[in-house]
Amino acid sequence: MNTAEPASLEGIPPAPPDLSEVARAEWVRVTTELAEMRLIGREMRIPLVAYCETYAILHQAREEMAKSPGLLITTDKGNILQNPLVPILRGAAMALLKFSAEFGITPSARTRVTAIGSATDEDDEFDQLRLRIAGKVG
Repeated sequence: MNTAEPASLEGIPPAPPDLSEVARAEWVRVTTELAEMRLIGREMRIPLVAYCETYAILHQAREEMAKSPGLLITTDKGNILQNPLVPILRGAAMALLKFSAEFGITPSARTRVTAIGSATDEDDEFDQLRLRIAGKVG
């Protein structure tokens, strides 16, 4: 874990009452994880809603895909086409990866999460500049 991570912000924002059951469960999971990492604040409510709703879409598409004939489908005329669920799954998965990186919850994103002013009092301006260039300080 990055020792220069941001301090806790304003706490976990309340979940909107209209989240689906799957989205609400993901809200609880991800906000708990972000709180443990001290990376959450009330200003994150809108992106968190988008993340959780996207997670619910992925979840539903995966369930539908499990019931479908597979990656390819055959039309009434005998043509073989990509299952329409494939781009839905791909799009939701890519969006979740982007959200996860934004929130600092992917392994690679976590290494880049730092707090502004996290350098010690002993660091001089040159060290601060060096850390900024290296991407270690915001």
